[in-house]
Amino acid sequence: MSITTPLTGTLSITFISASGLPRKQLMGKQDPYVRVHFGEKKLKSKVHENGDKTPEWNDTEKLELNEYKEHMISFKVKNDNLGRDDDIAVIRMPIYALLSHQGQEREYPLFKTTKNKSRAGSIKLKAELKGTGGLPTSNGASEWGIESAQFGSGSVQVDVKGYLNVKASICQGVLHFKGSEPLSAFFGFDPLDSHDKALKIKYMKQGVMHETEIKENHSETKIELAKVSVHGQVHQPVIQATATTVPIQQFGQMHVQQPQVQQYGQPQVQQYGQPQPVYAQVLAPAKPVVVPAPQPVRQPAPKPAPKPQPVQQQPTTTTAMPPFNKTIYVKSLHTGNFLQNDEKGHARTVNTNKMQWEAIVIKPSSSALGKYIITSQKNGHNLQCTSSGECLYANKNEMEWEQWSIEAHKDRFFLRSHTGKMLQVQPDGTAKCENGNKGPWEALHYEC
Repeated sequence: MSITTPLTGTLSITFISASGLPRKQLMGKQDPYVRVHFGEKKLKSKVHENGDKTPEWNDTEKLELNEYKEHMISFKVKNDNLGRDDDIAVIRMPIYALLSHQGQEREYPLFKTTKNKSRAGSIKLKAELKGTGGLPTSNGASEWGIESAQFGSGSVQVDVKGYLNVKASICQGVLHFKGSEPLSAFFGFDPLDSHDKALKIKYMKQGVMHETEIKENHSETKIELAKVSVHGQVHQPVIQATATTVPIQQFGQMHVQQPQVQQYGQPQVQQYGQPQPVYAQVLAPAKPVVVPAPQPVRQPAPKPAPKPQPVQQQPTTTTAMPPFNKTIYVKSLHTGNFLQNDEKGHARTVNTNKMQWEAIVIKPSSSALGKYIITSQKNGHNLQCTSSGECLYANKNEMEWEQWSIEAHKDRFFLRSHTGKMLQVQPDGTAKCENGNKGPWEALHYEC
């Protein structure tokens, strides 16, 4: 299960208007337009002649994307000149900030430069992607009770509810924000360069709504979530009392049963139907209760313990053993980088990203006891060791070349290939199986 996926489809961007632009032209009025840089792709809006500080474009331009991994996009407002065009203002932000509000007009701040916090007006944009990819969607109720989650700065906010819901499922309900890892590294993108930013999350747990704000640079923080009940509705806490329940019905709502202690002279409620009046009742004096002497209880003979059943090898004695059938990220303890499936299918450790390229699932082999298959979540290909020791994500086979043994020791584990040699990280980040050592170059760790 990948967290963020490349974009595929048609991206439409509508340049609506701008306001409060600084003046860069000494004589006459400015002729503003917008230049877009989205990785290697570029767009340009039409020019509003004499638009000056408040241009209006109402211009829609489109980009065709195919497995496009770039996620940062910049909008630079420029002044059309006969010679060199003047730079007026700019904003650089993740495409996810636009796609979090698909089809909606949104106003975003402009700055003098991408590294300068000085405001230089604002721009109104609208974006829509007809296709797939990006962050997980957050439509509907979250199985972990997450009501909303926004990561950003000011009006530049990215909806990360779907992202955190997937993350919670991977890590069994625990969102762990490490003190050494800024939020931008946790999510894999920066909402606004050189600006303060924060994550604001609202979630329901045991019938109580919680709100938490985590800054970009924060201390160690863990949020423990709880799964909600059927169809995303949270179980309300049960009030313990000697009580009957009154079915209450409000217009357009379902029946909800509220606890109510029964007293004499008050309405008594039937199990089904509407409350019926009762009248005061007079209680007879209580009769003394005779408690019989306790009788000795004969204890049953203990049952023999069941014989242990053979099971598939599973991590039970060490936390270093990676979990099975869950999305994880495998890190080289020597370099600190995560194992990834690069564009050519090579297994490498070159960065600290935790995205689709690095996400893997380990599962027991169906044909060999004690062997495991390592599957890339990018394309479903399995990690294999060739006869020359090269590590590749070449196909979806589950044969001898794709089968691995896992050896866990204290805080680390090692991957042994069918050749008997260990997967190790080379100085250039390439993964190979060259020897049977269990040193720093072969030591691995996993993270959710």
